[in-house]
Amino acid sequence: MDANYTKIALTPKETEVLKWVMLGKTDGEIAVILGITKYTVDSHIRNIYKKYNVYNRVTAVVAALRHGTLELFGQY
Repeated sequence: MDANYTKIALTPKETEVLKWVMLGKTDGEIAVILGITKYTVDSHIRNIYKKYNVYNRVTAVVAALRHGTLELFGQY
């Protein structure tokens, strides 16, 4: 975590979705992995964008890494 950033609280499901985004999965692939609909995945991603004040998947992952929500070399 970057010392200048505070951790932003994501729900466990948002964190799980973002982990799969970081690994390069599409919404459809994430939906199958998690057993939810593609629309639910999209909803989680839109919530993540709002919480981090970002507008795309790459900046969401970068923000999560900076805020300590995700780890680059975590066990996935």
